[in-house]
Amino acid sequence: MTPSMTVSTILPRPAASQQAMRLAKNASTQLSGHALDGVLVVIDPGVADSQKLAAGVLPGVQAIVLDPQQSATDQITAKIKTLSTPLASLHLVAHGSPGALHFTNGELSLSTLAQHTDAIKTWFSQTTEAPELLLYGCNLASKEAGEELLSKLQQLTQATVRASKSRVGSETQQGSWALASVQTSCGLHQQTQAAPQAFQAACLAAYSSTFLI
Repeated sequence: MTPSMTVSTILPRPAASQQAMRLAKNASTQLSGHALDGVLVVIDPGVADSQKLAAGVLPGVQAIVLDPQQSATDQITAKIKTLSTPLASLHLVAHGSPGALHFTNGELSLSTLAQHTDAIKTWFSQTTEAPELLLYGCNLASKEAGEELLSKLQQLTQATVRASKSRVGSETQQGSWALASVQTSCGLHQQTQAAPQAFQAACLAAYSSTFLI
């Protein structure tokens, strides 16, 4: 039986460039609670302008673009092990659909989660902070499949999980960069403010696509 869960929705915002500037300004403040070398952005090569996104992270934030020839989950796990500071905030950028994050090499979904359970459990195992997992795929949190996937990820990682029921990315494509945290029967505290961003304001403002599958 799927745990009960609500996902906060962020309502219409200012023009894209203003929204991006405001979110990124908030990001520098919110991320200051984490050592920046404990913040990792992982970008799938299948999304538009993946290299520009990787180059557009906040100073001190680490970013990688995945190798399409290797397992996405394996690469994420391997990169986390190389961090000099325990992982506190993990941002996964890939195309999304309800209940699935679609990497070029493998997807993260209810049908594949069991294959990656042991690896995912290690992602935040070294942190002493309250960790966060941010999933940038469009529509990921929508429908029953989305709710169940996020609930399972929260249980595996013990992190605050943030995702969206709608499009993520440029407002010119009906997207938004604001992600909402989820609340499950497992006790995850609901947060209604915009999620911490790991990208510079100029990068968000210039990005013209979304992560819609």
